Amino acid sequence: MVTTFITINPAMAEYAKAVFAVPGKSYIKVPHTYQLYHVIANNMIKTPKNCVVPNSGNLEIALPAQSGGKCPQVNNYISQRTTTLVDQLITSMFWAHLHHFVDEYRSRVKREDTRSVFYIKDCVYMFLQQYNITAITEGALVKNYYRWTCSNRRQLNKRDYKTSDKS
Repeated sequence: MVTTFITINPAMAEYAKAVFAVPGKSYIKVPHTYQLYHVIANNMIKTPKNCVVPNSGNLEIALPAQSGGKCPQVNNYISQRTTTLVDQLITSMFWAHLHHFVDEYRSRVKREDTRSVFYIKDCVYMFLQQYNITAITEGALVKNYYRWTCSNRRQLNKRDYKTSDKS
């Protein structure tokens, strides 16, 4: 198993370690069913002559070893551009997972107990605890969720407030 290190957003690194963890190992292994796997596999390159394979970073990734693809022993370098792509994909997975988690949990609690009002902050706290994320605050996630709901949910038509012309 060939691994390499990359440096991404600390909160996203914690999320990736929780989602793709290999039991008993320090690296993550992305399943082939994820787009992230194919981004890494397609963008592995030979180590440039003036660079070395990084031995430090906040995320250690097991490089994909495809039967008809690139050999990870030779193509074991992840460029800065690919690191940015990986960070963006993990970030989009994180936000989609958070929004789905909050929506699902809130709707399930509403169905079970009509008197119970389950707050978004509580859902976000449970999400952070489930994935052991400490690098981002609860308030930032709640704020993002509110912004997402305002931009993506159907808005009811609001009546226009017109001023009356009293002459």
